Amino acid sequence: MQKITNIVGTLGYMSVVLQWMWCGATIVGPYLVGMGAAEWFLPSPTATSKSTSAAISMPGIVEWLILALAVVFALAVSLYAIYAVPKRIARAASRATTRTAKAALPHVTHHKPLSKARSRRLIGRIRWLLKAAAVVIALLITLLPPPVSLELDTTVVVSAGLFLALVSTVLFAAQYILARAASLSDARVI
Repeated sequence: MQKITNIVGTLGYMSVVLQWMWCGATIVGPYLVGMGAAEWFLPSPTATSKSTSAAISMPGIVEWLILALAVVFALAVSLYAIYAVPKRIARAASRATTRTAKAALPHVTHHKPLSKARSRRLIGRIRWLLKAAAVVIALLITLLPPPVSLELDTTVVVSAGLFLALVSTVLFAAQYILARAASLSDARVI
């Protein structure tokens, strides 16, 4: 049950990352378009020269082997990225929320001494609040009127932000419910 709980939490963190990327794209994107960012990435049009084309022939066995190896390598790297990247993002986010919760604990308790069990419980609650805050802050940023005019309709921007916030909230709520149903300690939950 811990594995399923952590998979749901990983998906929640990935959804929050997408939500913050959407916020960044809606805020920074119009500025980049106004600054001519397309010219940074696209080559400038130049005069094309006529070239004579060589006769097209079928590749030999060596070329087919190199092509097959390249395709297998690309698939392997893609599968590894699909497997490893979400896990690393979730671990990094979990570490960040835990460190932040531990740093905030003395301020929350007004520097009063706590038992280890009580401090673990409070750290877990602060972590859940940090996850909720990450979702809510990104949603509020999405709901703000854009600083410059967007190419997209405002309804599309807000709808996408609301959808991502809803997905993040549902995934984190499911993680919380699964963790409580399985009686998992907050230290074992990503």
